[in-house]
Order: sequence, then C-alpha cells, then structure tokens
Amino acid sequence: MIGYSDTSEPLRTKRKLVYLKRGPRRSLDSESEGRLVSMLSELSDEWGFDMSVVKFAGLSFEAQVKAVENAAIAIGIHGANLVNSVFLPPRAQLVEIFPYRFDHDLFKYGSTAGLRYKSYRLTSGLDFPEIAEYVDSFDCIRKKEECKVHYRSDDREMTITEEDFLSIWNILKQAKEDLDPELPDKTAEEEVGAPGSSMYRAIP
Repeated sequence: MIGYSDTSEPLRTKRKLVYLKRGPRRSLDSESEGRLVSMLSELSDEWGFDMSVVKFAGLSFEAQVKAVENAAIAIGIHGANLVNSVFLPPRAQLVEIFPYRFDHDLFKYGSTAGLRYKSYRLTSGLDFPEIAEYVDSFDCIRKKEECKVHYRSDDREMTITEEDFLSIWNILKQAKEDLDPELPDKTAEEEVGAPGSSMYRAIP
C-alpha cells in the first residue's frame, strides 16, 4: 500500500469534502443516497467547504488522484472505492460507513500513513437466515463464508435510517472539529491556490 510519508509537514488540505460513491454493488438506495448527499452539501455550505461526489469507475488514474489529493474529509461506503484514500494528504479525515452488522479493519490502518480514521455501521438490514445458530453476527461472519457475503451486502441496496443520519452527522462534525486548528481559512486558500505535488512512501 502507498501513503503519504511525513505527518509533521504542514497540512496540505483544502476546505474540501468528497463523497466516494459506490455502485452498482454494495450501494445505498436512491432515497438514502440523495439524503446523504444533501446532508454533506448542507454541512459543506455551513463550513465553507467545497463538496464533490466522486465515482472512480471510468476515471483516469490522474483524475482519481486529483479528486482526493487535497480533500480535508472523505466519506464513503466500505469497499474498493476507498482504496484511493491512500492519496489523501496527511491528517485528512476518512469516514467509512459499514453495512448492517459488518465490520472490517482494512482502511483503519490508514492511520499509519497519517490519516485520521472514523467509522460507522448502519443499524438497519436483513439478518442471515441461520444467525440464531451463532453467538452473534461477528461469530457468524468469522465462521461461515455465506454469512460474511450476506452481511457485506454486495447485492442489496442499503438504507440509512434517521438514527444513522444523526450519528453520521455527529461523526462528520467531530471530524471537522479535529481539523479546525489546522485548516486554512477560505480567503487564504483562494490566494495560495492548490497544494503542490505530493510525496509518497510504501507502508508495510
């Protein structure tokens, strides 16, 4: 894996939030995604951030890097769409949303590259038919491949409940507060322009 090398260097983020869109597999239903995008846009307006929706499929490698390389906050559903978080600048915030009863630590370790990681697991979904035979969903996922695939929600759209929206809102608020002491103000950002090229290193 590749990541940024020097977490002591000046913060290179802009006031920018990106939603890393998935689809068609492991995606949100249209109402949930529409509301999520509206919420992200509302928060971005409140904070003076630019906000964009990025779907990496079909983009050149250069365009994929450019989409995230100076973002302060990136948020998305668990999956390969988060791989390009390796191009976020040091100390940027990555917010990963997991399907109902599913968890994984793949992107959590981006913190070794200087990212600040937060996650949230959705509270609504379909249970595996044989779930009663296991201690809990994590026991089921660990012991049975079909259970893991089920809770990964590859072939089902996911719904964000009101409870989920409130929790995600609060996580994003915390992410912004964590960044506040280091973020450039909007005026200074417009004068300076985009950050320069980035340096990377290999992460074990």
